[in-house]
Amino acid sequence: GALPAAAAVALLTRVPAVAARVVSTEGTVGALVDALHAGDDDGDDDAESHALLAHAASAVGNIAAHPASAGLIAPAPRLVPGFARLLMGARPEVREMAAGAARNLALTAAGRKALRQTEGFVGKILVSLGSTSAGERHAAVGCLVNLSDDPSSLGSLADAPGLLSALAAAADRAETARDAKLRRYVLSIFANLAADASTRRTLGMAGSSAPTVLSSIARGFISARRWGVDPVAQVCGLESLTSLAADADADA
Repeated sequence: GALPAAAAVALLTRVPAVAARVVSTEGTVGALVDALHAGDDDGDDDAESHALLAHAASAVGNIAAHPASAGLIAPAPRLVPGFARLLMGARPEVREMAAGAARNLALTAAGRKALRQTEGFVGKILVSLGSTSAGERHAAVGCLVNLSDDPSSLGSLADAPGLLSALAAAADRAETARDAKLRRYVLSIFANLAADASTRRTLGMAGSSAPTVLSSIARGFISARRWGVDPVAQVCGLESLTSLAADADADA
């Protein structure tokens, strides 16, 4: 049946050589993309349907994690819309797999291009960033930090409605929960945005649209020194604050 087949593909594609062979087999990519769009992830107790969606997302994520196979799956029509659909579903385990697949897809230039060219995708991954599920949050912030590592994606991120508020909320959650991974990645995104002149201006204007942003960066920087000393988070927080301060001095 479809479920055992999807589970087998999800397991086997963890091996790079197998992932490359699977994705190069005619019809496999189309079948995986179709699986992302199968059924209704509406929260009903259809365990088999939800498991199929999760396995399909997991297989795509495994394939996207390997450079040799990622370039073959990234351009597939309906791939990213399939992720976006699952990110808005009712089941946290399916959303986590979809966010993880998007995170892996964002490891390559072709994947980042596919993600940023899909209208509304960033907004949906920002919803996952605010999830009550730690696994989903970590996958979402991983996707965002991978996107922000690419200068070509910074404009799409900065233009996404609610980006700064979502990042500030995630930074505050990281401090409250002492979530070092979430804090580090959020501050990395801030640092990448602040390093670019145009997106730095967006951050600099956050005082009116998202007044908690700068204080959230500062708290994240301070908390990285207070507990579980995290040099990466400290550097990212400091880079963000100093870049923004330099712009503010220039405008004064």
